[in-house]
Amino acid sequence: MKNAELKRFYAAVAALVMASGTTVTAFAEEVADAGTAAETSAAEVKTETSDYSGNYGKDVNWKYDPESKTFTVSGKGRMDYENGDVNLAFFYMNHKWVEEVEKIVIEDGVESIQDLAFAKFASAKSVSIPESVKEMGYDCFCNCISLEEVTIPSGVTIIPTFAFKNCNELKKVDLPDGLEWIGSEAFKGCCSLVSVHIPEGVKRIDEEAFKHCLKLREINLPESVEQYGENIFDWVVDNEYLRIKVDGPNGRSYAYRNGCLRFEADGVVYSDTSGICGEFVDWSYDRETGVLTFTGTGMADYAPYNSEWVGKVKKIIVGEGITGMGCNGLGYYFTGVESVTLPESFKGFTEDTLCGLSDLAITSIDLPDKMKVINQGMLQNCTNLKEVKMPAKLEIIGDFAFASDSSLESIVIPEKTDKIGEYAFDACGLKSVTFMNKYVRIDDTAFYSCDPSMVIIAKKGSTAEEYAEKHGFQFQVLGEEKKVEDKKVEAVETDVKTVALAAPVQADTAETTVKLGDADGSGVVDISDISMLSLALVDGTELTDEQKKALDVDGDGDVDLADLAKLRQYISKKIEKL
Repeated sequence: MKNAELKRFYAAVAALVMASGTTVTAFAEEVADAGTAAETSAAEVKTETSDYSGNYGKDVNWKYDPESKTFTVSGKGRMDYENGDVNLAFFYMNHKWVEEVEKIVIEDGVESIQDLAFAKFASAKSVSIPESVKEMGYDCFCNCISLEEVTIPSGVTIIPTFAFKNCNELKKVDLPDGLEWIGSEAFKGCCSLVSVHIPEGVKRIDEEAFKHCLKLREINLPESVEQYGENIFDWVVDNEYLRIKVDGPNGRSYAYRNGCLRFEADGVVYSDTSGICGEFVDWSYDRETGVLTFTGTGMADYAPYNSEWVGKVKKIIVGEGITGMGCNGLGYYFTGVESVTLPESFKGFTEDTLCGLSDLAITSIDLPDKMKVINQGMLQNCTNLKEVKMPAKLEIIGDFAFASDSSLESIVIPEKTDKIGEYAFDACGLKSVTFMNKYVRIDDTAFYSCDPSMVIIAKKGSTAEEYAEKHGFQFQVLGEEKKVEDKKVEAVETDVKTVALAAPVQADTAETTVKLGDADGSGVVDISDISMLSLALVDGTELTDEQKKALDVDGDGDVDLADLAKLRQYISKKIEKL
């Protein structure tokens, strides 16, 4: 009834009541109470009914069927927040029955899923998303802890941040071919996911996208991925079964930057004893032999210094074709290494590498001729190092390059070397240093803390001679010594030839009188003989036949580094005879 009709009705009833002796006031109060109760009951019904249906803005509606526990979204266009009000963004906070929903159906025509739309639909086991949906909002299915599988429509290009975070029961997810971007923590905590196929075309995967997916066993990273976030997956210690398949240089690049993961690249399986360390460089470690090997071509960006077996490595072999190494190089962490082999293709360590070959247990090293720079600290603290074959094209010896190499007793600085840096040979055990370049620049601290008895051998008038005089080291002229040696050799050759013509037997006797190791004919094997051999090996100085016989101290018929090493051992009294 309308209000006017109610008033006329109440007036008529009042007249009857008065006729019967009942007061109007009492009756009016009773009627008013009844009317209020009726209005309250109607309001309650209306509220209960509206709680099961509503809208997501002007274009999209929703309804819930408590009997089938199905939540349906319908309409044409984009989904907004409930009632188009951003203050109602947390749908699950507005309706208590949200946690009872078991099935979510989004009908064709709906074009987007709003932020937080289905967050905390905790009992929802399935969701149907039509092809009309082109966009998904952040947190849209976050904490749907019962959701078991989902298929993303082909038009969706971005899976946003937190989209399926903590969907604990999610076992299967089908990603569309048009997908380009997987947002941060998009699938984080989906601990029932076993495998995921990321389609070619995805260009970006953000940080922790698949973190804490502890049952994940296999996932691929297509060649199209250009940008990777941090900690996308769990490390081996958290998920020892996860294997990541990568394709092309982008995948390899991600793989070698994340050595704590297991990868399969271009069909090759990598593990805790093998991996990728460059665009075209691999590494492998043999636990039985203790050999760490690098193979491939181009730059090796790092060595696997964070592996548990690093301290057990005894030998490092860098294969031919590898041109250099970055990061921490091969030093510092590999303290048990006794041998390092570098190929002729190796040009050196990157400029920011401070520990190229430092702190190793090596006794000798053959540095490739293409190496132009010995970086800062490259061979420092190699306390067992006794012999170094320097690169023929070496131009710069960096600061602290050989610092504290206490067993290093002699070294030849090549002709092309132009600069020796600060503290380069600080606290070395050097007894002699030979300079082939007359005008090499030597920092004042280059031989700091070296023994004052150390002999500097160089050309007269050289910067090395000035350095020796300034710092109180002994000096020996390299050029004059060579002339004296040549005269002595000429005399010996003349005598031998004369005797040979007169009496062959005596000539043979003369040949046998050449003293082993005494190349200059002085009667004593000393530093001068080492200098002569060094000149021959490094600078190509010609040796006479008699000098070759004297310097072939190991008797193998060749004059080489092995003879130089043995001469050094003899002069330093490491061995008693040649």
